[in-house]
Amino acid sequence: MNFKTYKSYDQCRKLWQKFSPSKRLFDIWELRSSFYDKKEHELCFITAKEGRNYVGLLPLMTNKTTGETNYFGDWFPERNYIFLNDKTKMIELLAKCP
Repeated sequence: MNFKTYKSYDQCRKLWQKFSPSKRLFDIWELRSSFYDKKEHELCFITAKEGRNYVGLLPLMTNKTTGETNYFGDWFPERNYIFLNDKTKMIELLAKCP
């Protein structure tokens, strides 16, 4: 697996929309992103790829002042996700966390 971190709002939005099940209200980018303050936070979406295919996404954001990293959507615990096709690779993905 290869890993890459994305910080661009547009790229993170595309990745979220690719992985999100969009079954619940908090799965929708427009609602989730309303909890993200770009002045206070920096996006940090970590992707996992096998070949050309995305197989995982860890959607995070980092507080610029404290350095604390949370799930995208901040402290709000509703529907936080780690998207990963092969759960046996979870340790590898989590090892990439800031």
